[in-house]
Amino acid sequence: MKKTEIAKKIERLFKKHTGTITDTRIYFGGKAWDYDSRGNKTVLKDIKGSDYTYSNDKTITCTFEGPVYEEMNYNYSSKLPCALNALFEEYGYYYETGHAWSFSLYEVA
Repeated sequence: MKKTEIAKKIERLFKKHTGTITDTRIYFGGKAWDYDSRGNKTVLKDIKGSDYTYSNDKTITCTFEGPVYEEMNYNYSSKLPCALNALFEEYGYYYETGHAWSFSLYEVA
């Protein structure tokens, strides 16, 4: 499934660029991969990002705090945003931030 494949690659990019994936959720397909403050992953079922934040339930939405938040908002030399752009373009998507702590994917028209 394309969304699962993209979500796995988002996981890897977050880990690569921050060294961890904590306090993060990746919403897609009516579920969320939830990473607690220790990086433990739990799969939450029957959940939509739009129940909690600005979201595109048709694709993927990510929410984040901690290292991913800092990398996305305060590290101006960060390569994470560029790496995410390249990943999403590969699959025909782009992302928009909903808040400083979230982004959602949209199909390129």
